[in-house]
Order: sequence, then C-alpha cells, then structure tokens
Amino acid sequence: MVFWLMFTVVYLERIGMKVEKTRVVATRITNKMAELVEEFCRRNGYVNVADFFRDAIREKLQREAPELYRSFFEEV
Repeated sequence: MVFWLMFTVVYLERIGMKVEKTRVVATRITNKMAELVEEFCRRNGYVNVADFFRDAIREKLQREAPELYRSFFEEV
C-alpha cells in the first residue's frame, strides 16, 4: 500500500500535477447517522464515506462563507 501511494505521488509529480499535503480530520457520529450516510453514499454514487464528507464540507463552506472560500483558494 505504501509503495503504491509513493509510486502514485511520483507519477503525478512527473506529469506536472501538484500533490497537496493532507491532514486527517476525525469526528464521532452515532451508529444511526453512520448508517444513513453509508446508504446515502451507496444511492448517490460516492466512492466512499470520506468522499461524501469532503464534498459536504466543501458545499457548506461555499454556501455559508463564499468570500472566505474564494479568498482561501485565491491565496494558494
């Protein structure tokens, strides 16, 4: 697994794609909420639950703090 990840990063850098560093952000949710999220992901074509949470965070920031969201990505 680690080898595959390293290979992927090297490949992406070689073809000119920027590889951003990431950070794990964790939270606890109830079993019932987890089941709801998993079912939603299955029905709506999300690759996995993490993909759903990234999308949900992005949507919330764009909707409730659009100026902050835009300025953050303009600085990068």
